[in-house]
Amino acid sequence: MEQVKEIYEKYDGEYNRLIRHRMEFYINLRYINENIPGKNLRILDLGGGVGRYSVALTKEGHEVTLIDLSEKNLEEAHRLCREEGVNIYRMELGNALDLSSIKDDSFDIVLAMGPFYHIKEESLRIQCINEIKRVLKNDGKLFSAHLSKCAFFKYIAKAMPEDIDKYYDNLHHIIDTGIKKYSDGDIFTDNTYCENSENILEFMGEHSFSEGQVIASEGLVDNIEDNLQELKDEYFEKIAELNYRFCKDPHAVNAASHLLYKGVNKK
Repeated sequence: MEQVKEIYEKYDGEYNRLIRHRMEFYINLRYINENIPGKNLRILDLGGGVGRYSVALTKEGHEVTLIDLSEKNLEEAHRLCREEGVNIYRMELGNALDLSSIKDDSFDIVLAMGPFYHIKEESLRIQCINEIKRVLKNDGKLFSAHLSKCAFFKYIAKAMPEDIDKYYDNLHHIIDTGIKKYSDGDIFTDNTYCENSENILEFMGEHSFSEGQVIASEGLVDNIEDNLQELKDEYFEKIAELNYRFCKDPHAVNAASHLLYKGVNKK
């Protein structure tokens, strides 16, 4: 996880990422709020970056603990809290593979909106999900974010199609295995794991999560999100409302770049 930490210590775009990806944040947050039972819940935002979900859920009246492996991200989280006039219950530096500072059955809800992007080795994904299961109460809900197998293909096809030869073999390998065949010099994609909804549901089911569902975090608009970034709220809300109707469509899910899983912990 040291390379992942290095990525976020050097990356300057994380603070504004969910502003740039306005639709992703809208769909994920709406889906989370629609699927959590009541108020005053204890929520763990694991690998929560600069805390945009933590701040939003704190505003909803929940007690949120934010854990991230990047000191820079936590500094930005404090900045966001100042800007929003919010106090997140607890923020600490930590690793999704080792939650030994947290007691069993501590949380009603766990958000893992970053860890599964970056854990390539199956043994470590199992270690991560076991730690989540331990700190999450029985019948508690997990929401986890994942990169789809088409995410990088869509980006290359849109942003740099003339460079397809450079990425061609790696894109095929991602489709087949979820990871790149070899490094092409991009430290972020060197440390990512991609999967489709079927892979996610199978993995979570094997670890005793039930009632699983995967949605498309951007609905149908991930390749045109730039057009929505500065859109007036009155127009964005109507587009978002219509787009939300597509996010659960099984025909749309694996065509999205980012996926959101929901499941119920069974011990």
